[in-house]
Amino acid sequence: MQVRKQAFSIISLFTYLFILFLIPKAIAQEYSPIPAGVLFNPNQAHMHALSPQGKQLAYLTLSGETVYLNIVDVDKLEIKARFNLGSDVVTQFYWIDEFRLIYNMAGRIKSVNTAGTENVVLMDHIYDMEGIDSWYDVMRHWRGWSIASMLPNDAENILLRGEDIKGYASISKFNIFTGEKTDIANGGKHKIHEWSTDMQGNVRLAYRYKKGQVEVFQVEGSDETKLLLKPMMIEGNSLAYDGRSFVNQRVFFNAFSFDGKSMYLTENIEKDKFRYVEYNLEKQKIVKVLAENKRFDIANPQSHEIFYNGFIFDSNKKQLAGIRYSAERPVTIWLDEDVKAIQATIDGFYPNTSNLIMDWTDDRNSYVVFSFSEQVPGKTSIFIKNKKRFTVVSDDTEIYVDHTLATTSFVSYKSKDGTDIYAYLTSPIVSSDAPPPLVVMPHGGPWARDYYGYDPEVQFFATRGYAVLQPQFRGSAGLGRGYMLAAKQSLNGVMLDDIADGAQWLIDKGDVDRNRVYIYGYSYGGYAAIMSAIKYKDLYKAAVSMASPLDLNAQLKFYKKEDYDFAYEYWNTLVGDAKSNKKELAAASPSENMANIKIPLLIAHGDKDPIVPVDQFDKFKKALDRKKNPNIRTQRFKNVGHGFKNPSNNIYFVEQALKMFEEAK
Repeated sequence: MQVRKQAFSIISLFTYLFILFLIPKAIAQEYSPIPAGVLFNPNQAHMHALSPQGKQLAYLTLSGETVYLNIVDVDKLEIKARFNLGSDVVTQFYWIDEFRLIYNMAGRIKSVNTAGTENVVLMDHIYDMEGIDSWYDVMRHWRGWSIASMLPNDAENILLRGEDIKGYASISKFNIFTGEKTDIANGGKHKIHEWSTDMQGNVRLAYRYKKGQVEVFQVEGSDETKLLLKPMMIEGNSLAYDGRSFVNQRVFFNAFSFDGKSMYLTENIEKDKFRYVEYNLEKQKIVKVLAENKRFDIANPQSHEIFYNGFIFDSNKKQLAGIRYSAERPVTIWLDEDVKAIQATIDGFYPNTSNLIMDWTDDRNSYVVFSFSEQVPGKTSIFIKNKKRFTVVSDDTEIYVDHTLATTSFVSYKSKDGTDIYAYLTSPIVSSDAPPPLVVMPHGGPWARDYYGYDPEVQFFATRGYAVLQPQFRGSAGLGRGYMLAAKQSLNGVMLDDIADGAQWLIDKGDVDRNRVYIYGYSYGGYAAIMSAIKYKDLYKAAVSMASPLDLNAQLKFYKKEDYDFAYEYWNTLVGDAKSNKKELAAASPSENMANIKIPLLIAHGDKDPIVPVDQFDKFKKALDRKKNPNIRTQRFKNVGHGFKNPSNNIYFVEQALKMFEEAK
């Protein structure tokens, strides 16, 4: 048996590595900080799957930029094989049978046996090279492939999704033994960019993107020649949206039930917080609330969700087994009472970590458990029920045994206007009784949020004696619609105020040194660091920014020029109209405020940034060379995108930031 999990959205391992965080107890003792090279060792295990007979466990690890597939013998509870899959990102993998796996690497479908041999391409970017005579033919036939369904009732075939260079996606049935392909839904013909299938592999929903709009259709018919597309409505609310309406979108699709009669949706039609509900297609109404939280959105459509969130299905019993979402920490709601009892037992063994049951055998005796915390990047164990025994098969904490890591708390404080603002607070490992320095670390987005877990940057500063505050300022996603919209068109207003109020709260309590408060961030967090250095120059002693937009008008022009219509309209709505607010956007841009920087500021950018073009940074630096503000330093990273993928780059950057903070005492 394999547990199938379908989440609203899945983020890559790299995003996972760099958006989680921690919080510790201060201890007064001599302390040698853990080396940065250890903290930034991204070897986390992920994507665990038991073989069909439950005899073997497969999971991926990452070392540097290399992906490894690990095979564990469940009976012997030992790793039987570990082999290199390459340096491209693996986004999917499944067992074909007890001896072979299939996986998606960079849009090519490949398979490999459990010994690591016969690693072959099943579906390349071009299915059939016959008749390919020109570059035009190559482009016309090129596809980026992914696995749409493993077709649980079909041992020979799977469903593949193939995306062409225009972005249209088609669904095909593919025989994994013969290589025969049969087209089921032609995206080019219907101008469809995405499809959703039910548990049986039937195509049920279609999505069309057009000039920043997303239209959603219900699909009728199972043959390409007979497909009908009808606009999808949920209790009078369209599933369609665009960049302007997305912020007000009240319903999102997640998955179909096993019998195909219901859909599981994320909705806040009459609520402030998103919740999970069951919608009956025949009755055309919501029939059950599956999960809701008073403080948090159950799902977060405005932001990428963590990889483990979503619906957990038991393909053996053909039922929804559980639901997992992120509050201040991960929450799992088990609908299956047997698994619920196992979860309680596991949590009793490991009370200090979040323990996620990822898979189990058909006899429900062996369970794969992934455990993590702010101090534990990841630990994979197998729990044997009848023996009540854990065996650890992968433990990323082994390299930390001689070091103490910091702990994280979820806290709240009052803003100037009395609003409750939430935050993650990591207490430092300190060597004196004096109040420690503080690094304020606002998240990117800004319509995103921070999540609980291991964050190497947070640990880097905390293990060097700094408290770290990660404020979930108004405008953050995941805390309700009203909370997010409270900072509409206020990138340098309410958001910066809420961030500063968190630092002031800690100062007023005497928990941090008021003369050693710093701010550090990426993307919007980097923008917030720069603008906070201006607005709150008496609060912060130094600021560090990476990959931040430096010219808001230029950023919106970039979205428009590159046909990122959805992003353009979305930012227009939440930031301010580019046509009528040019002066206001300019005034809120770091590029127009260079002379106002009175504290040490480091601005860095990658030359391969696909989100914020490096030309904004280059123009900023050119202007800085003319205007000569000695408080501002710049760094341009070669072959770096919107953040760091290579640990050595990241280590260099945080060490430069630490050096600046130490010099700005």
